Amino acid sequence: MTPRLFLFTDIEGSTALWQSRPEAMRRLLPRHDELVAGEVAACGGEVVKHTGDGFFCVFHRPSSAAECAVRIQRGLSALKSEDGVTLRVRIGLHLGEADRRGDDYFGPGVSRAAR
Repeated sequence: MTPRLFLFTDIEGSTALWQSRPEAMRRLLPRHDELVAGEVAACGGEVVKHTGDGFFCVFHRPSSAAECAVRIQRGLSALKSEDGVTLRVRIGLHLGEADRRGDDYFGPGVSRAAR
């Protein structure tokens, strides 16, 4: 197993936002996705998979993942819908071991990071 830095994101209260503000979510979610994927790539990370309202990403350098988390939060602070809806996103980082199998990662590091 090889140590990797895992980054997980999750939009806070996304189910409630979909129920109360579906049009705002339809407009914001693609912008959120583009921002997160762009920052991950810019920081040298890899999007392993999109999880609906979040991302699972991997980095080889912990400092790159930390920089990415800050850049995502800064970018999201400027992202809001025309009617003022904003997205709050939780970001978790974890350094752990995992095996790569195809396009995915498996192991105790991934399981712990996802929690």
